[in-house]
Amino acid sequence: MYIFICFLIILIILINIPFLIEFNMIRKNDNDNIHIYIKLNKNIKIIQIEIPYMDILMSSNDIKFKLIRDIETKKKSLNKKKKDVSISFLMNSWKKLYKHKNLYNFMTYFKNYILNKIRIEDFYFVTKIGHNDAAVSAFISGILWSIKSIILCYIYKKYKLINFKYDVNTIYNKNIFEIDFNCIVKFKIVYIIKGFIFSILSIMKGGEVHG
Repeated sequence: MYIFICFLIILIILINIPFLIEFNMIRKNDNDNIHIYIKLNKNIKIIQIEIPYMDILMSSNDIKFKLIRDIETKKKSLNKKKKDVSISFLMNSWKKLYKHKNLYNFMTYFKNYILNKIRIEDFYFVTKIGHNDAAVSAFISGILWSIKSIILCYIYKKYKLINFKYDVNTIYNKNIFEIDFNCIVKFKIVYIIKGFIFSILSIMKGGEVHG
């Protein structure tokens, strides 16, 4: 009995310990590196997930993300290690999910609950963009500034950001597109458990997520 109580206490402590999830993306010289870290604090890493290369392929009607898992695969161009994920695929998947009403409602309630519980500690988003035509560079830079401002205003208002930086560096008479993005989110495992429970209860009652 005592062992069970001790185990339960330890479990409760563990699921309530705040973790930091750090998302880092750097695009430079047409190569994209993505890292996801799960940390106890800003210096102690528990889990590290790395996607060494992610090529962004833009067409007239879609945007594709080509994921390549290791450097050797990149050099040898082996198709079996590549995976394409497109914006249209994600949109179609969400539409299919919508047809399954209960599952869609569960995912929506769960997502809303988690987004309301997390806290963003740091937000850093700097872009370097340019085109051979100086006028095009200025136009694209202006659009990117507008998009970033809208995103940051929403995040700042919702999560009360303290540490943040965003910038657009415009390069004229040169084709260039580089990204330096870093975001640290504070998270607890208990959020997943409570979100799962509240989402099921909300579907059963036909109400909103609370908790």
